[in-house]
Amino acid sequence: MPAAMPHAGSRAGTPVDLSTPVQRPSRVTGDDITWHSKALRAWLLALLRLAITGDRADRLEVMASARALDTLGTPPSDMPASEVPTFRFFHATSTELCRAMADPMHPRRDDVLRRHIARIEDPRLKRAFTAAVGTDRPASQPIGKSGSYGNARLR
Repeated sequence: MPAAMPHAGSRAGTPVDLSTPVQRPSRVTGDDITWHSKALRAWLLALLRLAITGDRADRLEVMASARALDTLGTPPSDMPASEVPTFRFFHATSTELCRAMADPMHPRRDDVLRRHIARIEDPRLKRAFTAAVGTDRPASQPIGKSGSYGNARLR
C-alpha cells in the first residue's frame, strides 16, 4: 500500500499522507468548534441508539465517542505526562449513563437519566431519548444554557 493515497475528503485528488496520524491543533479553532458540535451530536445519537438497543457494540460506540470528545485540544505529544490536563467529563458521563440504562434497579437511575435529558438542547432528540429510556417526563426544570452539553468546556 502506498504511503500517500487520494482520500474522499481531499481536494481534487490531492494525496493524503496516511503514514502519520491525523492530529487536531492544540489550540481550539473554528474548525475544532465545528468538529466538536458534530462529535457531540454523534455522541448523543450513540446514547439514543444504546438506549433503544442495549447492544454491547452500541455501548462501545458511546465510549469511543466520549473519548474523542474528551481529547479535543489534546496537548502536544512532547508535553510531559505530569503536565497533561485530564478532562474526562464525557467518559464519566457516558459510564454513568450506560450503568443507569443497563440496570433498571440502579439507585440513581432516574436522577442520572433526567439530568442527561435536561442537558439535551434538541427537542426532538430530548423527546426520543425520554421515550427510549422510559422516564415519565423530562426534568421539570431545565438546567439552563450553562448546564447543557453544547457548553461543555473546550480546551
